[in-house]
Amino acid sequence: MERFVTRKKGAKAKGGEEEGEEKNEQAVVASSSSSASTSTAMPTQPADEKPKRKETKVKKKKMKDRVAPRLNEVKHEELMGLVARHTKKADEYGCLILAVKANSRFSRNKKDYVQIKVKSSKSDTSGTNDKIQLHQLVAWNHSDPTERERYRASITDPGCKLEISHRCHRKDCGNEAHLHLESSAENKQRNGCPVVILINGKLRSCCKHIPFCLPNPEAVKTAPQFQVTCEKCSTELAAANACDP
Repeated sequence: MERFVTRKKGAKAKGGEEEGEEKNEQAVVASSSSSASTSTAMPTQPADEKPKRKETKVKKKKMKDRVAPRLNEVKHEELMGLVARHTKKADEYGCLILAVKANSRFSRNKKDYVQIKVKSSKSDTSGTNDKIQLHQLVAWNHSDPTERERYRASITDPGCKLEISHRCHRKDCGNEAHLHLESSAENKQRNGCPVVILINGKLRSCCKHIPFCLPNPEAVKTAPQFQVTCEKCSTELAAANACDP
């Protein structure tokens, strides 16, 4: 009788162990399946997706650089008067050169463009220390209403692909007639234009741009010189030394 009870207890104990192991196995399977479902539920971000913050910053920066639209008419008149007082008489090429060193509000940026400080003094209530570039100021206040609207549209629209170009290649020139709206590629092509050549000591245009580039002291100084005896040779030389727009 005692043996039977002992065996019964042993059998019951053994059954309990098996039942415990079975429960443990079920718990392991449940935990692994829950972790697998959690891992599959995690959202994955595409590797090639670019953040949008950079685009926003760039766009804001472009808009910030456009000073002319933020100035009122009174400030524009004040700046144009300042430029007029420090502009030399037109030279032999028609350029109206601003005396950059004549006033502390004038300076040049890294690309050598002439810029003007907006605030005239500490008491100026303009509320900005920005600087406006000379060619943008002149273009914004162009005397011709049609041209003025075209220039203003190019300045206010960040997506506009047209640039204000200097036909005379002089960044300190404030002559509105020397400005022209064109694409960035056309504007850059003008940088390599020889503009003129010297044939028998006389200047002759060799520019193919439309409208053509205007002579300037630097172009004349570095102009190739030729001596010829006939008009036909002069024409051929001018064509041979022309730029390729």
